[in-house]
Amino acid sequence: MQNKLTQLKDNVSALPFNKKALLGGALAVSVAVSGFTIHQLSQPSYVTMMTNLDQTNLQTIIPILEAEGIPFTVAPNNSTLLVDRDAVQKATNVLAKNGLPSKPISGYDHLSNSSSPYMTKSTEEQISRQILEENLESSILQLDNVEKAQVRLAVAKNSQFLRDVSPSSASVVLTIKRGKSLNRAQINGIVKMISFSIPNLPEENVIILDHTGRALSKGSDSALGNIGTSSEHKAQIEEQLRQKIVEVVAPIVGLDQVRVNVEANVNFDKVENTKEEPVTSSVILSQQTEKSYDKDLAGGGGVVGAVANQPPDHASFEESPDSGSTNSSQDKGVSHLKETTNYSVGKSITHTIKSAGEIQKINVAILFDSRNFTEEELPKVIESITSLTQSSIGFNPDRGDNLDVRAMTFTEPEVVPEEPLPFYETKIGKDAIEAGKMIGAILLLWLLFWRPLVNRILPSSKEEESNSDTEAANLTTTDEALNSEIGLVEQISTEATEAEFNNETTKSIELMKTKPTESQNVLQSWLADISLEDLLNSEKDEDLDSENNELTDPEEKSEEENNESEAGEKNDK
Repeated sequence: MQNKLTQLKDNVSALPFNKKALLGGALAVSVAVSGFTIHQLSQPSYVTMMTNLDQTNLQTIIPILEAEGIPFTVAPNNSTLLVDRDAVQKATNVLAKNGLPSKPISGYDHLSNSSSPYMTKSTEEQISRQILEENLESSILQLDNVEKAQVRLAVAKNSQFLRDVSPSSASVVLTIKRGKSLNRAQINGIVKMISFSIPNLPEENVIILDHTGRALSKGSDSALGNIGTSSEHKAQIEEQLRQKIVEVVAPIVGLDQVRVNVEANVNFDKVENTKEEPVTSSVILSQQTEKSYDKDLAGGGGVVGAVANQPPDHASFEESPDSGSTNSSQDKGVSHLKETTNYSVGKSITHTIKSAGEIQKINVAILFDSRNFTEEELPKVIESITSLTQSSIGFNPDRGDNLDVRAMTFTEPEVVPEEPLPFYETKIGKDAIEAGKMIGAILLLWLLFWRPLVNRILPSSKEEESNSDTEAANLTTTDEALNSEIGLVEQISTEATEAEFNNETTKSIELMKTKPTESQNVLQSWLADISLEDLLNSEKDEDLDSENNELTDPEEKSEEENNESEAGEKNDK
């Protein structure tokens, strides 16, 4: 390692100035790219831990997470806390230990948290208004579709004179959950709740906006009441009728085997009638009777003569005794009777207002699957469905209602098999991808920057590698030769007969004389059971010594070669 560093230093020193500058720039760029890549790959993966946090809780949570060394970040909306995926459990335990997130002070909690026993009138009014606002907010948040609510009140001051009292007003801003909405009934309910909670607050002074700035409250509609717009009212009527039909038809054909469509013609005209009629029963208020009698006008009167004194033909008189004729004629006179009766003549006034939204006509279409019934059963089933539908929706033929029931064969929907989750979307796959990114980035940096840079600085590295390969090949060849010799000696020792034992012993002694080093190594390996690698290393050293000897004494080298050739011939024999 020290030699390589020294060689690297020498190679760099030998480079000209322009190459040194280029080398320094490439080194700086490679270091910068490597650092940036490692920094990007080592960034933590954040997941959502808490939402709807206020600034008070965030100011308390952030120092605790920083003290514990937990990676975190805050979303751009400043109300969502994101924590490293591997540290979620640790962060949860740390925050729970410190009692966070704490519940924000709201509503009547302001009264218990008031430290001063003395308050000005303005402070009391502000606290009272804040209590009302926060209590209304908590009530509105009970709705499932509302994520956040803000209420602002302008409460009118009380006065002893009614003409000096101005109406209050309220403004509400709602944050609706994604994919959700509020219907007209819910909006009107919010308006009424706020109106009834604040004195002198009419419903038309309550304004409700959503988070996009769209007005949700449109004041009271005298024509439709709480129903809302005409389209909503029409859709509500049609949905109610459809549900009634499905409830009576589904048990017969099955819930998934029936389709119902309802079209209602609704009249949204408002009609007012006023009718005035006399009362048949009368009451006597007063009654007067006037009577008069004049005795001077008694007896007949008129022109003297026979015709004037004769009674008419239809008159009849009873005969009376003559003795009383003088007195009766004297008692007769003229009487007059007048009666006056005053009655109380009453009248009935009827004012009729027909509300808007009257159903004028209903068109119903029912389609069901005929595969569950035979041809003989279909007419009875259709008749039963028709009768039940007419009874459930209040079918009126005089109004022009129309009902159409048909049976047809439904087509089976194509079943799409659920595809398994791809491997790259699983947790193991994501971890493997992250590890692959890291390894790929390191390899890319090595191939593009570091390897060319090292080859530029160390041009002789390839030569050293070739030399090392040559030495390894020589060692392998020597190893094979030594193994063959050892095997030959063993074969000779095992296959020799008693007759040839002395001859073989002589040959072995001669071989040990010609090659004392190899023979010594073989014997030592037998006795000490040393590894072949050590044997090769020692043989390598001997070869180096022999090369030195060859340079100094060529005659001895030739003699050794002759001896080796003779030994080889003997071994071959």
